[in-house]
Amino acid sequence: MMISKGQAAGILTLTEDELMYLHQQGRLKAGIDQDSMQWQFDINEVLAMKAVLDQEGAEAMLEEADSDSAK
Repeated sequence: MMISKGQAAGILTLTEDELMYLHQQGRLKAGIDQDSMQWQFDINEVLAMKAVLDQEGAEAMLEEADSDSAK
């Protein structure tokens, strides 16, 4: 199922610019709907990216906690 850029950004809790940056980095595929000429994203890929971003965020918080406790 394809979703809009706004819906994808909402799921990922990112701005639309941050979402498009992920696309530019090649981390999230997107396409253009030929009828509306709007960006669209596959919901399954968006949900997979959410899991990745959540994991990266959790790892960053653990690293920060470790560095704070080492001081």
